[in-house]
Amino acid sequence: MKLTTLTCLAAAAAPLLSCSSPQSSSSDEATMANTPRVAAQALDTLKSRYPNLDEARAAKGVAQAAALWRARATAAQSALWSSAQPNT
Repeated sequence: MKLTTLTCLAAAAAPLLSCSSPQSSSSDEATMANTPRVAAQALDTLKSRYPNLDEARAAKGVAQAAALWRARATAAQSALWSSAQPNT
């Protein structure tokens, strides 16, 4: 059961953490706005693939992965913003 849960969480985290290159700020804002929808889709996919899934644990894992992904997107947006500012 633990291996299945870990596999499920890894499957949910992979798409959420795969975006590592910074994009334009408008694209980042659109992506961050869609995060709850993407997380819900990931959880639905896990439920359909693993009928015996512990839903509470899977939801917690997906939420944690989404939070990390949002933090990375925010950091990338901040890096873009600071690089766009003129040095004074």
